[in-house]
Amino acid sequence: TVWRCLDRPRLFAGVWKKGLWRRREFDDSSWYQGTGVFGYGDADVTTVLSYGDNPQQKPVSALFRTRFRLPNPSNAVVLGGRLCCDDGAVVYVNGTEVFRFNLPRGEVRHDTFALRSVGPDLKSERNWRPFVVPLSLVNDGENLMAVSAHQATSTSGDLAMSLELYALDDKEAADFQEEVKTYAADSGTGS
Repeated sequence: TVWRCLDRPRLFAGVWKKGLWRRREFDDSSWYQGTGVFGYGDADVTTVLSYGDNPQQKPVSALFRTRFRLPNPSNAVVLGGRLCCDDGAVVYVNGTEVFRFNLPRGEVRHDTFALRSVGPDLKSERNWRPFVVPLSLVNDGENLMAVSAHQATSTSGDLAMSLELYALDDKEAADFQEEVKTYAADSGTGS
């Protein structure tokens, strides 16, 4: 999947106002494009993000947007997603938050740090975190998936984000919802 990405902190101020960047009508044509894994500092990164000129003061966050259509929406029972991120992220569909990992409750801004570092090994950094997207948020036509990925510190040596989305039928939905329940119980998220 091709995503649009913004990783330049000096451009964040106007973009973050009132959550405009996570709405479908926002113009992201000036953002660069790439495919995941997005990030820096790890060998499996496909699209390298900038971390600025100062390794002691890297950007806290990066923004991602992609558009999608749900094929045969009437056949989908569950729309499931899996997020891989280092260190934290919030996922939005059509402007509404659907999943949060390793970030504090409340408003998330461009300068919000993740609660803790993920890692230190690549295996734990690439754990997939499952979540369900309410079908009530999905349009018959074009939809927008937006993600803000966040660091735990401004000196972290790596950042990563990748996301997969699945339209699931009856048979697949039960297995996926069990995966979500298991993840919630194991991680203590309760959701």
